[in-house]
Amino acid sequence: MTLRNGHNLPYRDRASCRFHVELYLGHKRLARAEGKFDATSATPIPVAIHAEAVDRVRVVIDSFYQVGAALAEVVVQ
Repeated sequence: MTLRNGHNLPYRDRASCRFHVELYLGHKRLARAEGKFDATSATPIPVAIHAEAVDRVRVVIDSFYQVGAALAEVVVQ
């Protein structure tokens, strides 16, 4: 899984900082991983998290830069 931080061009007034990702099967949480973006990072951050079978992925933004959070892309493989 990879996450790409948002930037809200041309203003650059939104970006995510700390986040966590949770994997679920039904109502049972199988795995959790945490990460952090740099304020100006445009590079995708790989999130190492593994579970055999899941039916739901939850991405939670715990803190952000400037006036609000942003995510540009979430890729689940």
